[in-house]
Amino acid sequence: MTKKIAILAYSGGLDSTISIDWIIQNYNYDVITLTVDLGGGQFSNDLESRAKKAGALDCLVWDVQDEFANDFILPSLLAGAIYENEYLLATSIGRPLMAKKLVEAAEKYEATAVAHGCTGKGNDQVRFDTAIKTLSVESPLQIIAPAREASFSRDEEKEYAKKLNIHLPAVGERVYSIDRNLWG
Repeated sequence: MTKKIAILAYSGGLDSTISIDWIIQNYNYDVITLTVDLGGGQFSNDLESRAKKAGALDCLVWDVQDEFANDFILPSLLAGAIYENEYLLATSIGRPLMAKKLVEAAEKYEATAVAHGCTGKGNDQVRFDTAIKTLSVESPLQIIAPAREASFSRDEEKEYAKKLNIHLPAVGERVYSIDRNLWG
């Protein structure tokens, strides 16, 4: 019998890298990572090798910059979607497209679950979960959120990566991640 597959939204950072092994250990799923390129700049050269070292079956990188610009950025501009007349909502408008691509990858690879790195603290979890549930209503997908379920501290995440023998040079003392895309 073949193992079930989870498609993990993957940035290559600490949270998503340790999530690969965490899903394997806690759910006994094979993990395929999906990096959705929204135009935020270059990805690490070792993105694929890092994912595979953590246990990923495969590492996909999908360039969706044109779709993001045409179907998300342009409509938000036309709608005047600026929070408090100051913030362009660059991160939040990218989440539904990322969720859409997770669902598409799940369909393509016959996965039964998708996973993301959102904690239980912010609105990103709602954006991802709602979009995934809406887009997979005919074949519901299990949603796995290791950061929300495991509640690791940053030091625990670093220790977890060390046990996997994965070195992430950019982590340092930072306790947050930075999100970039075409829009900001």
